[in-house]
Formats: sequence, structure tokens, C-alpha cells
Amino acid sequence: MDYEEINQSKESLLPHEGPHSKRKINHLPWGTRAWLLTGFNILIFFTSALLLIERQYSFVTRPQTTWLRESTRYSPLWGTPLEKQLKKYEMQMNSTLFTPSRHSQYRDTLKPSKDVDSAWEALEWVRTFPITEQDVVAIGKDPRTAVKFPPDYGFGDNAYVAQLDIFHQLHCLNALRLIAWGQFKQEDKAANRPFSDLHWHHVAHCTEVLRENLMCSANLDVVTFNWKETQNVPFPDFNLNKKCTDAETLIEWQEENALSAETSRGFSRPEGAREVPMEDEYYRLYGLDRVDLEHR
Repeated sequence: MDYEEINQSKESLLPHEGPHSKRKINHLPWGTRAWLLTGFNILIFFTSALLLIERQYSFVTRPQTTWLRESTRYSPLWGTPLEKQLKKYEMQMNSTLFTPSRHSQYRDTLKPSKDVDSAWEALEWVRTFPITEQDVVAIGKDPRTAVKFPPDYGFGDNAYVAQLDIFHQLHCLNALRLIAWGQFKQEDKAANRPFSDLHWHHVAHCTEVLRENLMCSANLDVVTFNWKETQNVPFPDFNLNKKCTDAETLIEWQEENALSAETSRGFSRPEGAREVPMEDEYYRLYGLDRVDLEHR
């Protein structure tokens, strides 16, 4: 078999690439080809239009609180009026290095003030409210070890103690603020000078709580720089434009719906309540022997 015969054999194995096939495609009537092209363009147009309509419809009908559920693992407050009331809004931060003439009620100046302390005290109140056993499970906790409200609180048998985490975070931030000003005082002797190991455990706890939450809620906001008077290096502009949660709505909700600070945890452990282990450090601090919960 010579070279020409080999080429002919290969062509016979590829019938769709033969000259007859090409001739059929190239010699389709112009009118048919025009109709095919028009139909293809119409199909693309309607597909694009349907996708656009679907996108716009889903944007309009999507619940305005979708962002809230996307940023929360689960909350017993989903589906309540609070979820509908809680909005995002845009604002410019007022976080300059030097205290501006107009600043928030929570900002200290060169020395602490009673007014600022009072504002923080009201802000950091950790107050409780009841949730159900189903809520406890949905949060990922065990109802067998979660604390219930006692019967005399009037919430019934399916009422577990809960609080909004944001207020514990604010409590921790205020604790660090007071420590920075040398004002940290409590009735508990362990929190007064000379500071005890328990006090520094509290400091470490609060620092870690804030770090974890800041990193958990990390976003893509960026800081720009300015040439500041008297400065020869770029100076950060911390007055960021941000999209914020309306925390004032949470404060108002807590004031209207949660228990008072005095009664939020004003009850003792009932007889036979199931306990969870305490960390070893507690027993070291107080010179106690560890309790075996399984065999006592």
C-alpha cells in the first residue's frame, strides 16, 4: 500500500469530514440559514430576559432580613417582630485618634467621667429572657444541662434562660475600659487591688471573647490614609463609611422584653439539677478537691 492509498483509507474512517458533508453545509439555502440565525438570537434574547426577570423578582421578594440569618447560626428570635425591625444602615464612624468636639456618649476624653460610666453601665446590662427546649436544641445545646427558669417566674415548664450575646461582649469591652482607666472596682474582693488570679482570668476571658467575635464577624472594609497636618508619614483615616446593624433596636427590645438586671439570674440551683464540669483552674484557685460528677 503506497502513501496515496493510506490517505484514502484514513478518509474512509472519517465520513463526517468528507467532501459531501461540507458541500451540504456550505450550500444550505440563504433563507434557511438566515432563519436559523434569527431563531438562535431570539432564543438567547428570551433566555437573558427570563434570567434578568428572575433575578429582579428574587431581589424584590427576598426577605429584608436575609442578611441577619446568613450571619447567625440560629436565633430563637427569628420570625419575631424584632427580626423585621432590625435593619442595616450606612454611617460614617467617628473614630479619630484625638477626641473630636462632637463624640458619642460612650467615649472618654483625657480622664473618665461619671456620665460616660453611666452610659456604659446601661449599655452593658446582661439581661435574660425565656426560650423553648426546641430553641435550645436548634442552638446546638443540650436541654438536659441548660438552665430553666423556676416556676415562680411564671414562664411555664418549657422556659430556658437565654441572653443576647452582644451585651456580654459589651460587658467585656467595658471591663477592659475600666481596667485601662484604673477604675475596675466591684463588690467582689477578687476584683479589687491587689488583683487576684481570678481577676486576671476575667481579663483574659474578656479579651478572648472580643477577639473571637471580631474575627468571626470579619468583613472587607478598608482603611484609607491622609496626609495629616504636622505628620510626615501617611495617617490612617478611621472615620470609615460602614454598613451597620441598628444596635439601638436591640437595646430597646431588651429593655421592653427581657427581665430586669436584678432578676435575670436571681435564683439558685434546684435540687437534683444536672451539672457540667468546672475547669481545673477553679479548684486550684480556691484550694478545693475536684468533684467527680459521675460518682458523687
